[in-house]
Amino acid sequence: RAMAESAVSVLIGAFRGQKSEQRIFPTTLRIRSSCGCYKTPSAA
Repeated sequence: RAMAESAVSVLIGAFRGQKSEQRIFPTTLRIRSSCGCYKTPSAA
């Protein structure tokens, strides 16, 4: 929610001619074991 509120604030400020400051938001890296592709059975 904080990121969305900040984005709207920056957008409104841009329309008013204001410069935006750099903002850093905490993130979490999530490594997934699948890209969504299905594994095919190995040929035996």
